[in-house]
Amino acid sequence: MIKMEGKRIVRAVCSFIIPGIGQFLNGHFGRGILFLIIFIGLLIALSAVLGRVLIAYVIGIVYRLLIAFEAYYSYDDF
Repeated sequence: MIKMEGKRIVRAVCSFIIPGIGQFLNGHFGRGILFLIIFIGLLIALSAVLGRVLIAYVIGIVYRLLIAFEAYYSYDDF
């Protein structure tokens, strides 16, 4: 049980650093690619529209947290 919890935490941290990596590690390749593409698009759109405004950073952090939680809870011990 503790080993599985550690794997979940590693995948969540990986997804927080680079969104989609935790999903790749979980074996959900389509989801991982989708989350990574959305993150890149979000970065481009926010930097073009908002520039270096605090709200752009907050949106980026919130998105990363959501993806990290998704990687944590979608882990299957396969």
